[in-house]
Parts: sequence; structure tokens; C-alpha cells
Amino acid sequence: MDIPVWQYLVSMPLYIGILMILIEVMRKQPRAAAIFWILALFTFPLWNTQLEGWFRWVKTFSVLVPTALILGLGRIAHYENRGGWWSFFRKDWVLWSLYGVLGLNILEASLKDIALGNYFNAISGFILIVTIPLFKSKGRKKGWIFSKKKPGDMLVYTDPMWNFLYTTWNIAFVYAENPGFAASSLCILLAAEIYPHLKRRPELYVQARAYTLAVHILIRATYDIFTPLMDSSAFASDTAVYYWGLINFVLHVPYLFWYFIKRRKDFQQTPKTAEA
Repeated sequence: MDIPVWQYLVSMPLYIGILMILIEVMRKQPRAAAIFWILALFTFPLWNTQLEGWFRWVKTFSVLVPTALILGLGRIAHYENRGGWWSFFRKDWVLWSLYGVLGLNILEASLKDIALGNYFNAISGFILIVTIPLFKSKGRKKGWIFSKKKPGDMLVYTDPMWNFLYTTWNIAFVYAENPGFAASSLCILLAAEIYPHLKRRPELYVQARAYTLAVHILIRATYDIFTPLMDSSAFASDTAVYYWGLINFVLHVPYLFWYFIKRRKDFQQTPKTAEA
């Protein structure tokens, strides 16, 4: 589709701005966010016209269902500290599940990368999975927690570099898998990347990413507004896919070594911290 440059310059920043507003609203209004995502699941009858292939179906379910039923209800249960059946959502399984969902979504994309022959980027995805901070890990004071302070954020203490590597890996994957949606996917990645920087709280990245991805997945599952607005298929290039994946691989491998060196130091310092 032949789209003038000015249309990208208008539609993309506008979409990023809308996404950042939605992140803020969903952060500050956890109950409203939970209700919205539960209701969003009832758009299921519309998905059949937009979703094709196993990857798109699995991606949609693995994003929207946990966002609605685990993240949403988990935030309410921890922040409002309700009794009764709500205590079920204050147990460790909630954060372990969200940890697993993040790993699963990266794994899905990495397996698709392998199917596409984008091996360097697939390896980068596997490195991201290995370096996700565990919910509970010796030597780390913080991994995944729900804040008990208003507004009950899900906090994931990833490194800022992990956030950046996830961003460049993910957009490279989308560019290879469906270049037509690369521009719109870049918007959701940038919104999730910029928001924690503005707040000066990198631990908000995973929650911001969850909400922007869910919004994008919901739109794509119900109606295609992105092709007429910011179709980027004209920029497709197998050469760019290869070298982008290679660059990601070159960036991810040193990070992997740094991550395990840092973890080893954390293990060694843990007894001293406990004695102090």
C-alpha cells in the first residue's frame, strides 16, 4: 500500500500518545482496567475474521486471557487486600503465572523466528527468556511483586538494558514475521519503553508492555485499522531481517554473560548481607 510519509509522521506519534494515556489510565484505575479486559474477551466472535494461523491465535489467547483474569484480578486482590475468594489471587501462583506468560510469549515468537529461518533473532529471544528475573531468586531482594500501595502496580525488576534488548528483539521479529504491521508494533514497543523512562521507574516496563500489547492484540483481533493507517510492507527486506537479527545476537550474547556474572556476585554477597 502506497502511504505518504506524512501519514506515518502523524499516525505513529498519535498512536504512541494514545497508548501512553491508556497505560496511565489502566495503572491508576486497576478495577476499571480489569473490567475492561474481562469484557474484551467477549469480542471473541469477531476474531475469526482477523486471525489466521496457529501463531496469531495462540498469541491472542496468551495475551488477552492472562491480562484480564490474572494481571487484572491480581492487582485488585493485592492492592485492596480483600478477603474471601480474593485471597486466591494473592498467592504466589499469580506472579509465577505472569512470569510464565512473559516467557511463553517470547518463546512463541522465537519458535516462529526459527520457522522463518531468522535464527540469530531466535537465539536472542531464548537469551531474553533465560535472563527474565525470577519471582523468587537467591541473591535478589526483588524480582516480581505486586505493590500494596496505590495503584497496586505489578513491579518487575528487569534491568533497563533487558527492556531495551526486548524492544529491539521484538520489533525485529515482527518485521520478519509480518512487515506490514512493523510500524504499528514499533509504536506499542516505544510507548512501553518511553513510559517507565518518563516515570523514572524501569520496574514498570513489563506492566506497561503487557497493557500496550493487549491493546494492540485486541485491535488486530477485531478490526484491521493499521493497514490503511501505517502499513509498512513496502519496507520489507530479507537482507534487513538477517542483519537486524545478527545485530540483536551480537547485543544479547554479552548481556547474557554480564547477567550471569552479576547473579554470581549476588549469590556470593547474600551470606554477608544476611550476617550484617
